[in-house]
Amino acid sequence: MYSLIKKKEKNKLLNRELSKNYLELKLNKKTIILNNQKLIDQLYLKEIMPKLDKVTQKILLYLNSDNDDEEQANLLYDDLAKLRSLILKKYEKFLSKEAIHMYMKNIRFIASELKKRLKTYDYEKVSNRTR
Repeated sequence: MYSLIKKKEKNKLLNRELSKNYLELKLNKKTIILNNQKLIDQLYLKEIMPKLDKVTQKILLYLNSDNDDEEQANLLYDDLAKLRSLILKKYEKFLSKEAIHMYMKNIRFIASELKKRLKTYDYEKVSNRTR
């Protein structure tokens, strides 16, 4: 962790140990280091949630419609898989385990609702034979 010590006209930066997850932001030619994991999760939440919302809206429209098109359902399922892999590959090193677990839980719930819609049951008439 870095701490800033102010003296009369000079600022001195002391280097302390950073936690595993930290984020360096550059604003107006100045570098800001965030060491608080909750703040880092909230920043990435603003990047991930719009993507998740778009896919969720498409799936909700499909689930509320009477259309039983399997191709469209498979495409939506693929979009969920892409989002899942994006979170696991790109954001895993920045997010906390709790945040990743929350996103994966949401994606699994949406995928299970989509799978329920995909399942089709074929009933065959079976004759009952007795001896």
